[in-house]
Amino acid sequence: MVHKRLLELLEADSYRHLDFQGLVQLNSSEQKNFILNESNKNLGRFQNVGHYYGPLRYFVEIPKASSLKVLVVLRDPRDVLVSRYYSEKYSHFRFDRKFAEHCKKVEAMNLDEFVIKFSDDVCEHYRKYIRGWSNLGDVLFYKYEDVIADFEGFLTSFSAYAGIVKTKSDIKEIAGKESFSVVKEDKFSHKRSVKSGGFRDKLSQETIEELNGKFEDVLGYFGWGI
Repeated sequence: MVHKRLLELLEADSYRHLDFQGLVQLNSSEQKNFILNESNKNLGRFQNVGHYYGPLRYFVEIPKASSLKVLVVLRDPRDVLVSRYYSEKYSHFRFDRKFAEHCKKVEAMNLDEFVIKFSDDVCEHYRKYIRGWSNLGDVLFYKYEDVIADFEGFLTSFSAYAGIVKTKSDIKEIAGKESFSVVKEDKFSHKRSVKSGGFRDKLSQETIEELNGKFEDVLGYFGWGI
């Protein structure tokens, strides 16, 4: 949703879009450990003018990232875990045998079991951002919760940051094409729920407390409350 509207802003300003991680077609385990190095650097070269290399779904160690404009949007990891459970259990396409076998195991789990099992995996994903933050240079960071709370304000900030010249009415029109409301939660829908802090209604208090302990450094660093 967010990506689509960013593209609308950028393409109107003659940016070329390259879905870098999509082009290299890495599987999920490889994506989490993906590093742009000598063996794969020719798959794409990051240029600091006229190109958009998103979305990068996992942290990527980009050479000379400090010379680029970098937008980082992260969601509360506790909500990410809940969303991932419903997606993998009910709505994700089983695109190969390995993922289908994984989803079969997920189908046998309840929500609390799932989020505890995969919490370390998700936590490490966020910690890679923390470890690499100092190398990102001039970064624009938004919490996902703030994006959906004021999408027009987010697009305005991004446009100014990226040097895109748009009128207020242009940005308002683009923002108006996106809705973050869900009338009724549907576990089979890709957009099941966009509610901030929805994990509090879905998880047991014991599970929430365990996640808060595991994610304490991440929650504090990015500004999510306990």
